[in-house]
Amino acid sequence: APADRNRPYVQSGHSLPLSNDAKYTLERIAQLVSERSQCKQGNDFRKADSIRDALEKACNVVIDDRVREWSIGGSFGKDSDIKRAHSIALKARDYARSSASLDLPDGVTEEEVQVRVDARATARTKREYRQSDVMRDEILEKFGVTIH
Repeated sequence: APADRNRPYVQSGHSLPLSNDAKYTLERIAQLVSERSQCKQGNDFRKADSIRDALEKACNVVIDDRVREWSIGGSFGKDSDIKRAHSIALKARDYARSSASLDLPDGVTEEEVQVRVDARATARTKREYRQSDVMRDEILEKFGVTIH
């Protein structure tokens, strides 16, 4: 829900304590998480990703946008952790040929298709959506493979 996007991020009740030698204080972490949210709302995704990555590297902070929480150590409770693990696994999955798929064109291997699918996934991860759409269309045209 759009109103949910305006809800502030909070520290998860499942967060580990901040280590004594942490680079940031809890207050600074909360400020950076808030700044990241503002960057996302302003479509400055590169800066938002940079803040997320810096927090993870400096203090092992993981941000879960679905529950609008951040956690030192990355736990958000059993149910949320299971959902996050499932989501990560889905994003990391390889090209899987459907049982209803037609044969690939002569001379084309599944490995060749996988290389193209992986390159497209990398473009999507970098938020290069126009390029990933072009790659998707090329995969369909050259190999007859539809990506869902």
